[in-house]
Amino acid sequence: MLKRRFASQAIRDADPQNARVISFEVFQKVLGDFFQDLQVSVGDLRAIFDLFRQPHVNQLPYDEFFLALKEEISQARRAAIRQAFRRLDVASEGLVDLGVLLRSFNANRHPQVSAGTRTAEEVLEEFADTLKDHISFRRGQRSYPTNLVAWEEFEDYYKSISGCFASDEDFTSVLAKVWDLDKAFDAAVETRAALARPAAGAPQKVRTGLHHWQTNTLPMTVTHHKVDMVTKIEDVMQRTRAQITRRGLRAAVDVVQHFYAADDDVDDQLDTYEFRQACRKAGLSFREAEEAGSSTAPALCAPL
Repeated sequence: MLKRRFASQAIRDADPQNARVISFEVFQKVLGDFFQDLQVSVGDLRAIFDLFRQPHVNQLPYDEFFLALKEEISQARRAAIRQAFRRLDVASEGLVDLGVLLRSFNANRHPQVSAGTRTAEEVLEEFADTLKDHISFRRGQRSYPTNLVAWEEFEDYYKSISGCFASDEDFTSVLAKVWDLDKAFDAAVETRAALARPAAGAPQKVRTGLHHWQTNTLPMTVTHHKVDMVTKIEDVMQRTRAQITRRGLRAAVDVVQHFYAADDDVDDQLDTYEFRQACRKAGLSFREAEEAGSSTAPALCAPL
């Protein structure tokens, strides 16, 4: 991606008038410098230039040149790109503010960050720089400045870097992580969270008259509030440990592995979605009241 980024930037800088065409001399200098380590011959550069140059004119429309470098993406990749953009484009306008887009990019979940080879700041900075460069190149230097990113620009960016991923699985997995596509709205999660929410605050109150308030007289159940009075975490953990014990040592090891794998941003914490995903893969199930009061992985994994 960086190679293509710098090549497009060099060609754009060589076209200050934004004519979108360059001569062979400019093409030779830019790509000659770019591929200097490969020692590309003048004949090879001339052959490439002649392949794309306009008829009867010694000019090359470099948009067509870079378009030829992009490979057609698969349906799986395009679906992942579309899903990411729809998650960002909440108003369904086909436009997303650049600031919103960058704030939504979860660099902590990028595989290179999880592996410890790069920092989240480095990954986010590279993404921001390459995206801005790509959009600037598409629009041209004389385009009207705007912080809105169109769907076509977002898709074209990912088309440009698609070749950096060997398989559809790698490509879609990275998009799912950095855009939190695997943490999309889950009605079951959100409903349970809403039910448990009053437990963190003051007792529920209801209005019984025009100018009078009184403490809620509804029963203390998970359906209403005070979930911690209905479900005891110790009982839930004891039942879960017994369930794992019956399945044997292999199952216990699998549970630990699933919970560690769910923490893909390596912050030693699981949110509700990660917790549910780990439980599903490990074959563990909780009742609604239990899940609302016990979604903490360390309490489950520590005795293993």
